Amino acid sequence: MRYTVVCECSFDDVNGEYATYALAWGEACVHDVSVDAAFVQRVADALNGQDVSPEHVYNVLDNFYGMGEAASVTRRWWE
Repeated sequence: MRYTVVCECSFDDVNGEYATYALAWGEACVHDVSVDAAFVQRVADALNGQDVSPEHVYNVLDNFYGMGEAASVTRRWWE
């Protein structure tokens, strides 16, 4: 499985329109992972480096957030 970072456009009432980054693989995608492209790239690199299966993606994201890696991220990916 190969994970990639995808730039998307999001909108909310507070911030208006803004760029956010998703984590994609195959036909699947976790939208709005972070507004920090470097953070999402570190997650993708970790997933690719360990050949993580898709069913564990949310666990890996949880671990990255729990390690304090996500100072400037949105936390809406589980909604």
